[in-house]
Amino acid sequence: MIETYLAWARGPLFIFSFSVMLLGLLRLVLLTNIDVLRMIYRASDKRLPVRALFAATMRWLFPFKQVPGQPKNRLWYSIVSMLFHGGLILTPLFLGAHILLWKHGIGIGWASIPNRGEDILALFTIATGLVLITGRIANPFSRGISRFQDFFLPPLLLIPFISGFLVMHPALNPLSYQRMLLIHVLSGDLIFMMIPFTKLSHFVLLPASQLISELGWHFPADVDENVTSTLHKETEKI
Repeated sequence: MIETYLAWARGPLFIFSFSVMLLGLLRLVLLTNIDVLRMIYRASDKRLPVRALFAATMRWLFPFKQVPGQPKNRLWYSIVSMLFHGGLILTPLFLGAHILLWKHGIGIGWASIPNRGEDILALFTIATGLVLITGRIANPFSRGISRFQDFFLPPLLLIPFISGFLVMHPALNPLSYQRMLLIHVLSGDLIFMMIPFTKLSHFVLLPASQLISELGWHFPADVDENVTSTLHKETEKI
């Protein structure tokens, strides 16, 4: 029975969940680009500070400087978050077993990291994830700016890493190999399906976030008239 569920999770369910992720992300990218083009077309000032936007994006990706107005420990939280995100991407991408699956499925493979490196990277990702979860719960500032997704998603993301590590280390595995592998595959499928509909999509949209923020302040040429008309202040000076 477990083998049947495992074959279903690794076959039809994986194809479905991965397709949902790809199509959902494609939709988000297309809608974002349409919004960007619309804002550029309507803006009265079409000049964009390209260097400043690039620098702001890099600061978000690599938060090594203290942001004014934030607590000092927020800097360390941001750095741990960056490391956690890196582990989330690199670990499954360069895991030998995953690469073999891609090579078997679509005929494309790439170099993997050694088994020892896989263990270190997986444990590092789990550790940084636990630090983030603890920091978000224990820190009043983090709790105050957090939503349900911020508390729900990190533990969910850790499930495939913990289960995958236990699958690769049977001596530590409290369950059978097949049961733990089923947990690993099902949790991965669930995450794929949730990516386009949750904050997990930010890894695709982040490069455009600063551009969208900047364009939001490039108002259309007739914005003054529209505002005064809405407020019924056409005859008053602003």
